[in-house]
Amino acid sequence: MNRGAEQKPGEVRPPGQEGQGARYTTFTRGEDGKALLQVTELRGDKLHGDSVLLSPQGQEVQRASFYDGVLDGEVVRNGEDGQVVLRQHYQEGKLHGEMLVYSMGKVRLRQTYAFGLLEGPMLVYSETGRVGVEVPFKSGKRQGDAKYFTPEGLLFRCEPYVDDKLHGEVFEYDERGAVRKRTVFQAGAQKDSPVLFDERGRETKKSREPPFIVKLAKLLRKPLGG
Repeated sequence: MNRGAEQKPGEVRPPGQEGQGARYTTFTRGEDGKALLQVTELRGDKLHGDSVLLSPQGQEVQRASFYDGVLDGEVVRNGEDGQVVLRQHYQEGKLHGEMLVYSMGKVRLRQTYAFGLLEGPMLVYSETGRVGVEVPFKSGKRQGDAKYFTPEGLLFRCEPYVDDKLHGEVFEYDERGAVRKRTVFQAGAQKDSPVLFDERGRETKKSREPPFIVKLAKLLRKPLGG
């Protein structure tokens, strides 16, 4: 369905609200198995307008916008305390625009979609609000340098990606910003053992066992929701 002018990637278009029909109320269950009251707007036999999930106490759990049967507009989910935990946008059934994940009222994850594909930087924030992880995406694939930061905001690891695969030199840094470790990858495969450097930047020896941070980085490289 084409209801507007050509858009730029990541630009959010407000959903159409014309022709709203009657409201329909039913019961459903959330992911935790709890009963929820669902209040939806219909046009004919299709969802069209707002669809709201309410707890037995009447608290709004989720609000989503539909157009002609498919998600189109903002989706907001709230936690048991009433605070927003997720805010995302859809267009014609696909994630499109900024997605925010919250914890304790603070943004912990920020990423942007363009018609269902990740586009631009994915940012993971620490409890202090600093960026802890920054991963660039292009058309749904990691493309460019992924960066990992300490809680103090210092860069401690940098990974180059080409077409969603590690490709090039991966560096790890100390608190002074000096390179302490270098590992070379080619098309996702590690070419050789990592090289370690001393405080003066001199090559010391090759590491044989990957440290904990490498395991952590592997976990962070897994696709979200996969």
